[in-house]
Amino acid sequence: MIKRLGLVEFENIFPRMADAFPPEEIKSYNQFVNLLSTDNYVLYGYFDEEKLVGYALLCVKDNLLWLDYLNIFSEYQDKHYGSKFVREILKFAPDTQGMFLEVEAIESDDYNDNKVRRMRFYNRLNIVQLDVNYLFPTVEGSVPLNLCFIPNDTITFLEKESIKDMVAFVVKTVHKDIPHAWQVMRTYYDDIKDVEIFHFSMSDIDVENENEVNALGRLIYHTDPFIYPALLDSIDNSVACAKALLLSDSMFNTRYIKVAKINGNVAGYMQILEEATPETNHSEIERAIKESLGYLPRDFNQVMEGYFDLFDGNWEGTQIVSLAVLPEYRGMKIASKMLYSLSSKKTYSLACIKDNFAARELYRKCGFVLLYEYPGYTDVPCVELIKKGDN
Repeated sequence: MIKRLGLVEFENIFPRMADAFPPEEIKSYNQFVNLLSTDNYVLYGYFDEEKLVGYALLCVKDNLLWLDYLNIFSEYQDKHYGSKFVREILKFAPDTQGMFLEVEAIESDDYNDNKVRRMRFYNRLNIVQLDVNYLFPTVEGSVPLNLCFIPNDTITFLEKESIKDMVAFVVKTVHKDIPHAWQVMRTYYDDIKDVEIFHFSMSDIDVENENEVNALGRLIYHTDPFIYPALLDSIDNSVACAKALLLSDSMFNTRYIKVAKINGNVAGYMQILEEATPETNHSEIERAIKESLGYLPRDFNQVMEGYFDLFDGNWEGTQIVSLAVLPEYRGMKIASKMLYSLSSKKTYSLACIKDNFAARELYRKCGFVLLYEYPGYTDVPCVELIKKGDN
């Protein structure tokens, strides 16, 4: 349950802010009092029955919110209160379009477990990263951060003028104690663009939905340039075989497939094995393809023996066998959203072509590290990567 709190409650919250935020990020008590004395800066508390488990301080302008601070008290963390709190904030004012927030970037030389957890948390909330070189004003100068937006369930477009108005308002109110805040804002202000909102979700595939099955057929073909073109001959064949593969007692069965959707349409997928695939893997894949096409592609046996027959459960944790995004949806961070959707408690492993540096960087940002190198199918150098669970 969410409640709006006042200065009396803030007196008890303020001393605990030092437990959650660096000293340089915390305003003085008097600054908070001045902000909370206006209608444009609010304090919300999140309650489990009568217990206060966390708080949020936000700037409000018209139908937009700007998250200044969010914290779940340490004794209540790892119970999904944070994501529930954010969703409740967006519902608390029914006309709210969404919430802006600043998120630390995960740079190639700056991997950090806490940053990955934070991004996993925000991605569960359908976070949208704005395409702007945003700078957060500090007393010493400025810090580059990702400016992001969490939309409500209905918004599909955010005009740049609304974004600019909100940024300027935050500088005028939240950062008014920093003399050079306006100068910092001017470095990126004119580069702010309109934002199209895409709603991301993960689900099981509906094997009776022809559009979803056809999309999965295309995704399978695009998964690995060394495997599936040889196994299926063409993308049309992959689409034709998709339903039979999903219904087969093999590693392509629906229980191993999760699809990513954008605005309800299949855009990507993950194939996840928690244990060895059925002993019928080879024969069932053969049956599904032959039943769909009327023949087996020329390289079928070579691919099966050199690749698929090796999935014997000899891996650490849960294996992500496949991950792919349709070409028309690439560049929307769907792959990272899929990976961030995974349980933080489990250990996951996956294989990647050694020289696929873009994929390896994506996996690294999502918490995967090198386990070992090995010669893959047709002796293409590959690496096995792993992400340990939190427990």
